[in-house]
Amino acid sequence: MRAAGGGKKFKTGMVEPGTSCELSALYIRFVSSFPDPDTGRPFGVFQASDMVCNDPRTPQFLIDLIQEQRDWFKVNLKKPHRFTRSRHPFPQPLALSWFLSAAHEHIERARTMAALVGEQTFPIVMVTSVKPGMIVYRDPFQIAAVPFRN
Repeated sequence: MRAAGGGKKFKTGMVEPGTSCELSALYIRFVSSFPDPDTGRPFGVFQASDMVCNDPRTPQFLIDLIQEQRDWFKVNLKKPHRFTRSRHPFPQPLALSWFLSAAHEHIERARTMAALVGEQTFPIVMVTSVKPGMIVYRDPFQIAAVPFRN
């Protein structure tokens, strides 16, 4: 198809789970600088918030502020039902969760939670990717993707 002005017009739309990427999509993830000993991958902000909230050295006011964000996510973000490409019962989870760049409120709340977790000397950074891996789950706010092998 040709668009006005002679350029090509491309068909765009949602890509189903099981595909490797989407046209010009940007995915956002908040991660720590500390690796998970089981996977070697950096902890995500939700894992890091669990660790900070369960640390007896964390002040109660900080736990309360983090918990406020976590409670919002419990209501406003589904837990992905798939974290692997395998259909076997009890597969090992391999996928990482990423926010869709259009999930503005979710990203702002994750950024707030990252700052709060960072107060307890657990720095969190935002990373982005256009190719996070093989998508195994998708909803309006996030994907779960199994990273490509290097």
